[in-house]
Amino acid sequence: MKKVVLGGIMILTGIVSAAILMSGTMATGFTHNGIYSYSWSLSQYQLTTPFYIFTIIAIIGFTLNIWDLFEKKG
Repeated sequence: MKKVVLGGIMILTGIVSAAILMSGTMATGFTHNGIYSYSWSLSQYQLTTPFYIFTIIAIIGFTLNIWDLFEKKG
């Protein structure tokens, strides 16, 4: 049960953090060939590494939840 709670918190933290990074970079006026792109804006602010770290945190949390789901009890 503890893994489910930890995994859920990690998923929530990773997704919310990545969403804040994406929305924060899209709030600026950076465009690439007249097209707004969060990936291009992330690279302009050098935030691709934190974005990947937050995504990995969410994936690890999902893995913990799946692991606890299939873990044999007793």
